[in-house]
Amino acid sequence: MPINAPVTDARIDACIPSFHPGRSLMELLDLLHVQKRALRKILLVQTGREGLDELLKREGMDTDSFLAKYPLVTLRYIGEDEFDHGATRDMAMQLLCDAEYVLMMTEDAVPYDDELTERLLSGFYAHPEKTGVRNEKTAAVYARQIARPEAGEAEKYTRMFNYPEEPRLKGLDDVPELGIKTFFCSNVCAMYRRDIYDIAGGFPKGTPFNEDMIYAGHAVSAGYLIYYAADAVVIHSHDYTAAQQFRRNFDLGASQADHPEVFGSVSSQGEGMKLVVAAAGHLLKKGRIKELFHFAAGCAGRYLGYKKGKNYKELSQEKILKYTMNRVYWTRRFAGGRFGDQS
Repeated sequence: MPINAPVTDARIDACIPSFHPGRSLMELLDLLHVQKRALRKILLVQTGREGLDELLKREGMDTDSFLAKYPLVTLRYIGEDEFDHGATRDMAMQLLCDAEYVLMMTEDAVPYDDELTERLLSGFYAHPEKTGVRNEKTAAVYARQIARPEAGEAEKYTRMFNYPEEPRLKGLDDVPELGIKTFFCSNVCAMYRRDIYDIAGGFPKGTPFNEDMIYAGHAVSAGYLIYYAADAVVIHSHDYTAAQQFRRNFDLGASQADHPEVFGSVSSQGEGMKLVVAAAGHLLKKGRIKELFHFAAGCAGRYLGYKKGKNYKELSQEKILKYTMNRVYWTRRFAGGRFGDQS
């Protein structure tokens, strides 16, 4: 597919929601400040003060020295009861980011090199026929994720499975082949066309998770495209327990249940089974029997959590609060009477 780096002086803002950041936030900011394709500003939306204060204390810094070290950063605090996966990012888009492109990242993702923003921006120029011309249908470009060096073999394989080496331009015509992967896009690291973002409706307000795929689904349904930039790489991985996988996938299932216009006609279970079979075979081949059992437990947690989340309206409020990874979201939703008395 013809593609080359644009030569325009495009303006790029970045937004990073943060809660309890670790040392990776510093690594992320270090690399964002030295990108070959420079950012204009970085909006750090910090939920509560405690998490960032603790990090700065460990680093021997205060807020003033932190902002002096990272001059591109604008720091905005919000209360813990205000954070919402979609609405918080939409607030950043609407009120605080007015560049042509906006880069969304999470606090625990670290650019692989200093060409991340350049390669993401180049993704908007991926075109099936033309070279050096922006594809006016591309709404978002997301990066490849590779696992941290210390991650387990299962996590490394999962990242490779979900983020292959081949780039891909995806649109509505790809649904028969790719299914739910057509709408895959990750705010761990994704860049958005600001003008298309508004036209496609933006991130959904009021979702416990999955705001990136919901937006991508709406954009694709409106005739836009999503590009996977395999050469734009971030280091990002987790080592979730089976219980954490359950809670994370409960919220995933609930978000899909709330957006049948995106997920009603496609299933994620087929792709999930492909990953399970492939990863299990990989672990067996490597002789990682202990990791295989850990992976199997995690898969069980994922599946059970997802099924519970898809049917969350049948559950009591008590069970939802027990199952979720995002109690603040559900507590706020119950207070608003979003789906009646579940007690």
